[in-house]
Amino acid sequence: MASPHVAGVIGLMLAANPRLTGAQVSGIIQRTAEPLPGGDFAWRNDAGSGRMSESRCVEEARVAGARHDRTKAKP
Repeated sequence: MASPHVAGVIGLMLAANPRLTGAQVSGIIQRTAEPLPGGDFAWRNDAGSGRMSESRCVEEARVAGARHDRTKAKP
């Protein structure tokens, strides 16, 4: 049942930011994953990158590619 779950999260990510590429989606999912209990951040063939963090994936997708002008001073 992991595949439909991941596909649904990817759908939410693309709804938040339709300009994401496949590489960006994959990177966000891997970067925001949490290791399984007793595990580390290393890739495992039986568990991938760990437990998916759905809310973090969608939030990262929302801000991916956002540009901020840091040259302007804040009031």
